[in-house]
Amino acid sequence: MMLLFILKQEVLQQKILAQRQTNHQLQLQFSQIAQHQQEQLQRLYQCLAANEQYVLTGTAPVVASVNNTTGIFTGLAPGDYDVEVENTVTGCISPALSLTVNAIPSAPATATASVTVQPDCTTPTGTITATLPVLASK
Repeated sequence: MMLLFILKQEVLQQKILAQRQTNHQLQLQFSQIAQHQQEQLQRLYQCLAANEQYVLTGTAPVVASVNNTTGIFTGLAPGDYDVEVENTVTGCISPALSLTVNAIPSAPATATASVTVQPDCTTPTGTITATLPVLASK
């Protein structure tokens, strides 16, 4: 009985470790994407001249153009956006840089758990076994 408990505990720990590694890898991927997009915006920002402004247009969802000289656009809903630089004197516009604001990440799935050992005359403690839920296939 104790060996079964230890084996279940080791399997659970391995599952938790695997899930943590997966979560860490996803965080790294999101961080790398965000860093790449930030670097692209910084390259645009460094070239801004006196008669130029940034133009942000939402493409999905469609959002009317917003212009400014700071290059900072806040409060954006998740979706796809194009950033351009426009010369306000000549009307010339740079090629668009397409960026994506990601959707809000969802919370992890709720674990499944049950009491697998209740205390009795010979075992003074109980055991709860928790497992990760099975994810639906796409």
